[in-house]
Amino acid sequence: MDSDIVVVDALEEPMLLAVRKDSPMGRRRSVKLEEIGDLPLIGYVQSVSPYFRQMLQAMFVAIKRRPRIVQESVLPTVLTLVEAGVGVAVVPWSASVIRDSALAFIPLSNHSLPFAQIILAKRVDELSANLPVNRFVSAMRKVPPSSPA
Repeated sequence: MDSDIVVVDALEEPMLLAVRKDSPMGRRRSVKLEEIGDLPLIGYVQSVSPYFRQMLQAMFVAIKRRPRIVQESVLPTVLTLVEAGVGVAVVPWSASVIRDSALAFIPLSNHSLPFAQIILAKRVDELSANLPVNRFVSAMRKVPPSSPA
């Protein structure tokens, strides 16, 4: 990596299960990943969302299950497919603030689940400057990802 560039962790956010509010899981306060193994799951397209696709695959490998992927898409279309009743989806916490009308976002209770990360790269000489990117990182760190919508 270039010595003039530094990588900054802007945010870590938990992954949540997105379901229709009127579904049997819609009122749950938490759910284990093992409980959704047989449900129709909306996954992520490799060419557009490799990060979330790999994360989802790793989550199911960890529990020794194969997800039942019925459709693949990208955020926020994944949420539209959940709303339409196509299946459920594992999404980052920030997706829960995009749309909440017909959806419930349920924390996954597995303790070993990964967190989605937002990472920025910027020049070393910009670390302490009052620049928009630094204000963005500061604002992101104030977001409460431990309190899903």
